[in-house]
Amino acid sequence: MIVDKRLLKNYYERQGEESNPHVYESMSLRNILFVNRRRIIRNLLAAQGVSLDLGCGTGIYSVDLVRKGCEVVSLDISRSYLLKARKLSVTLGVEHMQNFIEADAEYLPFRSNAFDFVLCSETLEHVADYKRTLFEIFRILRRSGTLVISIPSGISVTELLLYGWEHIHRINPRWLKKFLLMNKFAVLKEVNFNFGAYILHIIFRDSRSDSATTKFTLLKMYLIFDSLISRIWILKSISWGYAVKAIKR
Repeated sequence: MIVDKRLLKNYYERQGEESNPHVYESMSLRNILFVNRRRIIRNLLAAQGVSLDLGCGTGIYSVDLVRKGCEVVSLDISRSYLLKARKLSVTLGVEHMQNFIEADAEYLPFRSNAFDFVLCSETLEHVADYKRTLFEIFRILRRSGTLVISIPSGISVTELLLYGWEHIHRINPRWLKKFLLMNKFAVLKEVNFNFGAYILHIIFRDSRSDSATTKFTLLKMYLIFDSLISRIWILKSISWGYAVKAIKR
């Protein structure tokens, strides 16, 4: 697929201007999906030296990495997203541990073997060439360094029917795992999550609740449901979310 990089950048500049880092605070019932994804990713993050948050968006995971004691580079193609990320960092008082870089994920401005840890969450489906982006990640990650990737499963019902139009690529989790193994990575952990994404979309759409008790109860019920379903091997392929943690050999 040929993608016009200028149009792509302009699109994400607009997305950045409209973005809200507080989406992870469950202001609407549908945001339970984002809350659950953040819970999964935070549990996979590694406290390893110099870390790259690739496609950092509003910078919420960059802050999580700083709080783990990492020196963090927050990178995005969108200047407006980076401004949001910097604002969040300043507000939380952690900007002294972060560097913000505007760059293309397919041409990372770093020397080889520069990072101990790389996070690439919900980014590959948005870049023009996700294979080239992966090879760039492999290049800049040190041997024995850790990589965490999350993607919306390209074979899930939710992706096919609801959100696929927002993404340039639909990536099969099984392909991603195989690609990592082929490139001398050892997979440490895989997590399938957000099995009920389509159901939540249909039920709640853009409904809101001012009741903290209601939101907490719904979130707790959803997390229990999601955790139980994730243990059923035959159902793993229907999850909307997929995350993998791997180490470079």
